[in-house]
Amino acid sequence: RHLGSLLHERTGSKVSLKCWESNVRVEIVEKHAYVFTEVVLCCGGLPVGVEGVVVGKVDTSDDILACLLVMKRGCTVFPIGRVPPLLDAFSSTVVKSVQTVAEGVENGAVAVVEGGLLDAESESVVSYCNGVPLFLPLIAYAVEDVDREYSWYSSLVPAVPMVLS
Repeated sequence: RHLGSLLHERTGSKVSLKCWESNVRVEIVEKHAYVFTEVVLCCGGLPVGVEGVVVGKVDTSDDILACLLVMKRGCTVFPIGRVPPLLDAFSSTVVKSVQTVAEGVENGAVAVVEGGLLDAESESVVSYCNGVPLFLPLIAYAVEDVDREYSWYSSLVPAVPMVLS
């Protein structure tokens, strides 16, 4: 009741728990109450954009998951070629795609991210990195963990099509 009275006093709006025009949410943490009206879909973790820019390979669902994991750590991802709907859904800003790693680096990217593992084919992977670090966030994941995590992110945005590896 106290919160309803306060909302009415501050906004002049009628407060109703049954027929509302807008939804006001309250999150109580210790002795503080956080009042908000908008929920932003995100990866969890740090806000996207606070930790710099990376170029992301997005050819497979593994690559897309790797990009989501670095977004969770605050990185902005410039996907190579196209913007996958799942990355777009979790970004708070317009996702800019690039055509090459070099173009991404020219636009401020400091690393490359992909879903692969280091193996015999790594030399070709490293050759397209243009001298910037290569991040492989899935390197310690089992295949079933990758599939489960990708499915979890996909389930948060039901309209996003699944990309097959």
